[in-house]
Amino acid sequence: ACLAPMRSIVCLWLLAASTLTQAPAPCELNASGDCLDEPRDAAAAASAVSSAGANEHVDASVKAGVPRSTPPKAPPSMPSPDAVATSTVPDHVPIAMHPPFLEYEPWPLCVPSVATVELINTSEDEDVEIHSISQLSPLFHVAQVNRTRLRPGDNLSLSVVFLPRELGSVRGELLIQTSAGGFFYELSATGMASPYGLKPINATHVSKDTAFIPPIELTNPHEQQLRIKEVFTSENFLHLMLPPAGMRGDQPAPGLEDGVWKLEPSERKHVISLSFTGRTPGQYEGYVHILTDYDTLIIPVSIGVSASYLQ
Repeated sequence: ACLAPMRSIVCLWLLAASTLTQAPAPCELNASGDCLDEPRDAAAAASAVSSAGANEHVDASVKAGVPRSTPPKAPPSMPSPDAVATSTVPDHVPIAMHPPFLEYEPWPLCVPSVATVELINTSEDEDVEIHSISQLSPLFHVAQVNRTRLRPGDNLSLSVVFLPRELGSVRGELLIQTSAGGFFYELSATGMASPYGLKPINATHVSKDTAFIPPIELTNPHEQQLRIKEVFTSENFLHLMLPPAGMRGDQPAPGLEDGVWKLEPSERKHVISLSFTGRTPGQYEGYVHILTDYDTLIIPVSIGVSASYLQ
């Protein structure tokens, strides 16, 4: 399972990513499939993610080639000998970046990968103040950094999250502003097919006031049973629904036993549905979080609502 610190990092930057929040409060489902009465705020959601399952035992017999979202002991950020990107720190800025640029190992869609970057003040006699660090691509995310003063030899560690949304190679940049000047820090990564059978939910044209209800299906790629412990979204324009069988009288949802969703090895199942109705034209961006006993899965959602849709 994912380590608690990594879970907090991943969710803190995702929980605030919402726009056009004019719909009613969200419905959040717990492991028993119940809709909670009160919406979860960002801080509470992040706390739940950081604590859920952190101490549970996880069987290590996982199929070869299935990446884990837990940060590896050796960061996946060391540049390869053939990489073409180079460090872009100007000579007049006494900052060294380690690594000189960030290259992630290939990573599956909808599974966050976390790498660590260090900024080091190489000046022998001058402090350097870090004013801000911002990402210039929706594929890469860095937690907000408060203004920080680095004395000579001091370093600042950053956790940079890559959430693959598309297959193939992608590039991005961090914009780092300091008291000695600003510069870009280069990022590169590769998205590959998800062993869980997940991909981002993208809808370019959805008519205003029209319900959009895509199913979310999940595959268990592991050799042991997979349990889904929680599914939630913090965006108040996104709602979650149990599959139809779970909404007919007292009949339980498929796979919902003992308060958790369960998938047997290689089984694929409709575990939840997303429900969205746009009342105002515009672009809506959000995330669906699925917490399992193996990985934290995060599905990006991008929906464009138009006043009318022409076939």
